[in-house]
Amino acid sequence: MEGWIKIHRSIEEWEWASNPLMYYFWVRLLVKVNYEDKEWQGEIVKRGSMVTSLSKLAAEFHLSVKQVRVFLDRLKKGKQVDIITARKWTKIIICKYDDYQVIGHNEGQKNGTQRARKRATTKEDKNINKIPEQNAPARADSAPETWRFISSVRRFSLNNNPDLIADFKRDLFRGEVEALAVEVGMTARDREKFISWWTEHDPGKEMIRAEFEAVFNVRDRMKTWMDRNQPKAAQAGQKSRMDQMEDNMKFINAYFDAKQPSTTAPDEQ
Repeated sequence: MEGWIKIHRSIEEWEWASNPLMYYFWVRLLVKVNYEDKEWQGEIVKRGSMVTSLSKLAAEFHLSVKQVRVFLDRLKKGKQVDIITARKWTKIIICKYDDYQVIGHNEGQKNGTQRARKRATTKEDKNINKIPEQNAPARADSAPETWRFISSVRRFSLNNNPDLIADFKRDLFRGEVEALAVEVGMTARDREKFISWWTEHDPGKEMIRAEFEAVFNVRDRMKTWMDRNQPKAAQAGQKSRMDQMEDNMKFINAYFDAKQPSTTAPDEQ
């Protein structure tokens, strides 16, 4: 990939800035779209746009398809993206893309404008804008982020705030549960209770309840949760069926007993 993106500090005033996953999704999208025109299936996909699918984005960003759909809808309502959908693909277009993307060293080469601005920048401003090298985050680990693993870069972006990190883990945990809900057969109500229980955390601490378990397989835990919370009515129904089978056996036995030939002497009948 070429170039880099620039993000103004005003993004902190964005309506979704306090939502870690939404923030993450928007920045990843800015980096992901084409930085130059590219050909795709005989058509030109313009700079600042991309052709993909909801499932592909979900896999690449480690989110659920539902989360991707919700996030794109929010961005579209905020007029930050335009979306064109087809049966097998989705085209995403970043509005005002040139406000974000810079290719190579082109930025600052127009009539020396930026060089003049740089000279006008005070020493204090430079110190504020510069991140000391020793405080810079380490490179992101190649492993995908899950509620079990949050990279040092992610912690840095969340200001190492335990509550924000715990909230981010909660969103990742939710995405994993929602992706398995249909397979496990978990209802929306049970899903919310399951998520609420296992993502609970103490204020000021980043670990959610699930992390305290030595082994935690989300799919198995969901199945166990469903078994333990089986409605009493269903259990009563099972007991009723057993009683019905027992009654049926009694009826059959009585029927065959009645059909047995008599063993009494003729004179005694």
